[in-house]
Amino acid sequence: MIDDLSLTALSLDGRTGPWGDWGYLLDGPGSLYAYINDNLLKRFPEIKGTFFYPLSRHGCQNTHAGYDVTYGKRDQSFKTFVERIAPVFELAFHGTTHGRFRDPTNPSFGNWQQEFEYLTEDDIPALAKQIREAEESLEVRLQGGKYPGCVSSAVSAHIVELLGFKWWSGSADMINRRHARNAHHYFGTGERVLNVPINIGGDVFNDVLHQTPGLFGGLRPLRRKLGKLRSEMYLQYLYEKGLPITVQEHHSCMRTDGKRQTPNLFDDIDSVSRIFSILRGADIWYATCTELAQYLESYDNSRIDIQADGQAVITYAGRWETMTLSCASEHRELVCEDTGETVKGRYKQGRWVYDRLSPGRYSTGGHAG
Repeated sequence: MIDDLSLTALSLDGRTGPWGDWGYLLDGPGSLYAYINDNLLKRFPEIKGTFFYPLSRHGCQNTHAGYDVTYGKRDQSFKTFVERIAPVFELAFHGTTHGRFRDPTNPSFGNWQQEFEYLTEDDIPALAKQIREAEESLEVRLQGGKYPGCVSSAVSAHIVELLGFKWWSGSADMINRRHARNAHHYFGTGERVLNVPINIGGDVFNDVLHQTPGLFGGLRPLRRKLGKLRSEMYLQYLYEKGLPITVQEHHSCMRTDGKRQTPNLFDDIDSVSRIFSILRGADIWYATCTELAQYLESYDNSRIDIQADGQAVITYAGRWETMTLSCASEHRELVCEDTGETVKGRYKQGRWVYDRLSPGRYSTGGHAG
């Protein structure tokens, strides 16, 4: 889960590189994406992810802070970039500007408002128009999103629901700790919007230098080791409970208030690699947030009824146009009685797995495993 894919770049000396690229360089030479690809994706090609994309000019870049700020446009080159990365990354909604400075000339983030802090239901038509324009120009569907800064107001959830999103990430209260919300849940009228949890920060295995004056400063290395052990145990907990392992990151490290944005992929590349090296070899499905949300929603809104004649009837009452459901059976083949199609399973650990069953009536067709 990577926040703030933005067509901007920051520089102090006229040089633009991965340390200051928020997405302006796309996947070209010196881009942050090229850095991520070389140092993470080539090593872990199984990775799937979601870029959270502010649709218009990113408001976080304060042009009064003394930095060189470069802005790009949502043009054909960006559309082509989105198409190139589509096998790995999808786009999701992350506001329009991300937010605003109350006083545009003051670059302090104490002067900053996150976008969903001030949006009201009156803004829905304008938001819907910008979402539609982005989808049409990029030929994508923004099925979900995240509050910029994970900050919301009393009406934010209702705005999300009225905009028609099927999934959302609403908070980071559960990040890096065991919490009731490590599992997905629903909100909105009839609880139809699935909330994808943000379960672990990409910086949990970082080694970072700190200035630590005082009597107990020398204990910091020990605390770091204990923290890494806790993070390994937390990953084990998420895995054993079958909970989503969603890794939260920012795309860029550089901000116009001079502070390092954390977490960020430029700084955290070794920590993120450590996370995926621990996961490698485990029985895990890698998915985008949309794929994950569709599967969870399908699981929660489907039924399998075994009839007296041994046939199984699968029904689905969810929001998606198609159901995404995996089923395990003792039979190597199933016959969909509605279409006459024979569906073949895939053998796994003593059973036959069917990954893409549709609603309908199924029989074993007389082929036992």
